[in-house]
Amino acid sequence: MPLLSYNISKSLEDKLIEIEKIRRDLLLMPLSLKDSSRLKWESKIERVFFALSFEGTNIQKEEIAKLLTSPTKKHLKSTEKEALFYANTFGFLEYKWLVSDNTPDSDSVLNLYNIITPIKSKKEMKSFKKTRKKIDYLFEYLETGNLNPVIQSAIAYIQLLALSPFKKQSTKISMLTSYLLLYKNAYDFRGFLVLEKHFTNDMDNLQKAIKNVYEKRSLTPWLNYFSNSLFLQCREIIDKAGKKEFKLKQTHSLGELNERQKQILTFLERPGENITNKKVQKMFKISQITASRDLSKLTNLSLLFAHGKGRSVYYTRV
Repeated sequence: MPLLSYNISKSLEDKLIEIEKIRRDLLLMPLSLKDSSRLKWESKIERVFFALSFEGTNIQKEEIAKLLTSPTKKHLKSTEKEALFYANTFGFLEYKWLVSDNTPDSDSVLNLYNIITPIKSKKEMKSFKKTRKKIDYLFEYLETGNLNPVIQSAIAYIQLLALSPFKKQSTKISMLTSYLLLYKNAYDFRGFLVLEKHFTNDMDNLQKAIKNVYEKRSLTPWLNYFSNSLFLQCREIIDKAGKKEFKLKQTHSLGELNERQKQILTFLERPGENITNKKVQKMFKISQITASRDLSKLTNLSLLFAHGKGRSVYYTRV
């Protein structure tokens, strides 16, 4: 689908202003580190839950919480792997794209795919190569002018959904690319945003909004729908943060980390510092398995980000 025209109506402008106001109010809201961490943790679990639910995959929120705090289980089910990989993507987005000067391109989309799909197929990569130039053109277009981050995110979602660079992951890739552009422009809402929730709970209207794009050959209806969805999410976020409403029984707080894990985080507070499994073993005189458990837990809690694979992997603070 080629880039389509659209109009910014007065009602859409007002909605964008309201979203920006909530964003600023949320940034100024006094939240303790413990409460902020807990809200962010629950949001991460909800993102995974609704992303999988959207595609018909059944997994309970409590199962996701347990999986992220105990990621060293040897034999993971396919659903558990899917949940874990999707959750890990947000550590990458925070580390790589949050308030970033980097310019997104087709490789950025490929990086997202590599995180959520470790096993590649030649057919999928062939499909991606066919759409690479169109994806690059899309990002060039979004970088031109002074488009509101919400508009950028909405356009990226619908265009990538149409391009489907990876047939089996088109919905997730579209959603994650939307997040990438929001994070890049500081629209992460303190990590509390769960776009997947409204889309999953409003499936009929979502499908109608997407269908309208093709029938009317205009992005305007879609921009209105996406912006309204984001606005409703923002209202829910500010309300939940203000009331400190915690819904999950199994929630994470920094107090649940052991002293060794806290020391790893303190060590990595120095700018440019990184750590490896071997370094953790030497620092605390522990086994390779225990070091792996510590690093895996911190990574899956979005406190660390893992770079590389295998023996060359190292970790940095998110």
